[in-house]
Amino acid sequence: TRFTLGSERLLTAVRAWPLGAGRFVSVLPGALALLLCLALVPVVVIPVVIEAKLRAVQGPAALARVEEALAWDSRDVEALAARAHLRVEAARQVWNSGQAPDGSRLDTWEARRENALPLLNGAIQDFRTALSRRPTDPFLHERLGWVYVTLATIDSASSASDASLAVTSLQRAITLAPDNPFLYRSLAALAVTLRPPLLPVALQAARGAIQRDPEFLPDLVNRFLPLVLTEAQWVALVPTTTIDRLQLGTFLEASGLPREAGHAYQRALELATPEEAPLGRWLIAQLRL
Repeated sequence: TRFTLGSERLLTAVRAWPLGAGRFVSVLPGALALLLCLALVPVVVIPVVIEAKLRAVQGPAALARVEEALAWDSRDVEALAARAHLRVEAARQVWNSGQAPDGSRLDTWEARRENALPLLNGAIQDFRTALSRRPTDPFLHERLGWVYVTLATIDSASSASDASLAVTSLQRAITLAPDNPFLYRSLAALAVTLRPPLLPVALQAARGAIQRDPEFLPDLVNRFLPLVLTEAQWVALVPTTTIDRLQLGTFLEASGLPREAGHAYQRALELATPEEAPLGRWLIAQLRL
């Protein structure tokens, strides 16, 4: 019927309900529309108000501004994340400087711990509440992981479980954004920070980061230098390609690790094509000179 003039027909079903006569009936649709608009006002206004308050979150009054935003919506994700960030910063300030949020001095590590732990636990609760509203946000998982790392550093009694939760949070973030190299680097840095460091997790994460962005190699080499890795562990840091292993060798050589650099060059030659082999041999010769 579409190709014949005047024979068009509606393909959807149509239903009609007569409202009848009378003034009340004629006013009813307009009144219902007005009530619906009034009901939608909070949905439109509250996010705008919260965004305006969070935009001014800085300085001594930052926490008060965030609390004002949460008074409008106690489960707003951005406000919860902002309060969590402020709580973590306050906990680190207490732990590192010994100055309590009220300005008093804390002379013992135990006193610092007692003041910092409630702040960190509050930050964890904020991130958990935010994740209940937005469970697929990888960066919320990442930030939660770093809070667990801070908690593991301060509270030795629960450091093992906190470290496990930290790694789990970063792994969830990577699962949600598998192509983001920054999350892999974050997991590698986190695993190196733990005591004792989780070397298998750190090396695998570093390899994933370098595979997605080779420019992370110098930064990751510097992060692993204090750990005194074996030659095989250094090679496991990079993807299994000739170029990555050669680049690793150059950074190790520049870092004062000639034996580890030579091993990386030799392992690179094992994968080298005829076009790549001369570069590897030249680097080994330069190293031996």
